[in-house]
Amino acid sequence: SSSLVTSDAAIADFQLQLYTHSLDIVFDKKCTRKWQTQFGLQSSQQSNERAGRYLVPNYFKYQTGAFGILEFNSDKWKVDAGVRYDLVQLNTFLFENKVLIKPRHTFQNFSGSIGASRAFGHHFILKANAGSAWRPPSVSELYSNGLHHGAAAIEIGDSNLVQEKAYNLIVTANYHNHKNLTIEVSIYNN
Repeated sequence: SSSLVTSDAAIADFQLQLYTHSLDIVFDKKCTRKWQTQFGLQSSQQSNERAGRYLVPNYFKYQTGAFGILEFNSDKWKVDAGVRYDLVQLNTFLFENKVLIKPRHTFQNFSGSIGASRAFGHHFILKANAGSAWRPPSVSELYSNGLHHGAAAIEIGDSNLVQEKAYNLIVTANYHNHKNLTIEVSIYNN
């Protein structure tokens, strides 16, 4: 007689299939010996398909950004300024009380920075930079609901989270004698 034995050990507890496609286009232009520009577009599409135990929902994420950078370089001065716009759209698919719901989130923002450095002789440089940055919440921050084995923690998302924004300012003085002494002092606010 023969017997057929099956085992659930071959079936994954949960399975995630993450597909990502991205496109980056950057255009550099040296306008003069001292001035240079850079413009670009970045775009990505990401989808997640899950099976088994729930950790994060199925989703489609579309992200597009455009940026421009202007740089000036001379013997004593270096100045750069940049601006960027990003748009993120997140479409999720999950069951709530056995009903399929499709929450959509759209996040968008501008960010930018401006910085300058000035050399005083061969040993002393003064630098300053001001900027802003942002980030949208991730899918796991919005919709996690369960045990995350990699972190050994129970994660619970909050679908009402909004994007984070940061503003910073830094001023740095640097002295270097080209032998064995370097002194750097920075003051910053973030």
